[in-house]
This record gives sequence, C-alpha cells and structure tokens, in this order.
Amino acid sequence: LPAIAAAAWKLNIVHVAHLLDTSYLIATVRSQTTALRDAGFPVTLVERSGTHDAGSDDAMTLVAHMSDPWLAPAP
Repeated sequence: LPAIAAAAWKLNIVHVAHLLDTSYLIATVRSQTTALRDAGFPVTLVERSGTHDAGSDDAMTLVAHMSDPWLAPAP
C-alpha cells in the first residue's frame, strides 16, 4: 500500500498471532506483516498455537520485546 510505504516514521511492531485464531486469520496476519516489512517497517511476528484468547503468555512475550535494541527515527 502506498500510504504505508510513505509513512515518515517506521514504527517497530511486534505482533503475537495464534494459528487457530478465527478473528484474525493467520494467513491475513502473515500477509499484512509481510506488507509492512516490505514497506520498511521493522516487524517481528510471533506465531503461537491456540485460538484468539490463547493465554496470558502473550503479554509477557510483548513485554520481553520492550528491551529490544530499537532506535528512534532520525529527525
């Protein structure tokens, strides 16, 4: 999508997806994260077994990524 590619800031994204989620189908999530990556966004996709409300470990996965060595965009 041109609007995504034209974004001035490429925010860091971590997405936790569940393979059996019927609300957010894994094929769609993969396609959308690939589009973001292709547009220059740093995307981490974490795929897990289970359904939409699979478990509380998801929050801990996201918290763990808060210490990733991300840099703010150049001014």
